[in-house]
Amino acid sequence: MGVAIRRARLGHGLSQTTLGLQSGLHQATISKLENGHARLRFISLLRVLDTLGIVYIELLDAVPPSPMEAFFDRYAPDGHTEHGP
Repeated sequence: MGVAIRRARLGHGLSQTTLGLQSGLHQATISKLENGHARLRFISLLRVLDTLGIVYIELLDAVPPSPMEAFFDRYAPDGHTEHGP
């Protein structure tokens, strides 16, 4: 998620400081968020996304699946794998 936020921030030509000021967070918090080390309240995350013009669901689409999700995505709803029964 942090990588997607960084891309969006850079795409808008914003520094971490400017994004922080516009979303009401400290630059250090933005840095931690982009590096995957921040634990934000959901409302704070929504303020960052709103500042960047991102809808939350769009951000989720930009995040690759976890290894566990990728594993389970290999299975069809009928219980068979993509490669056979």
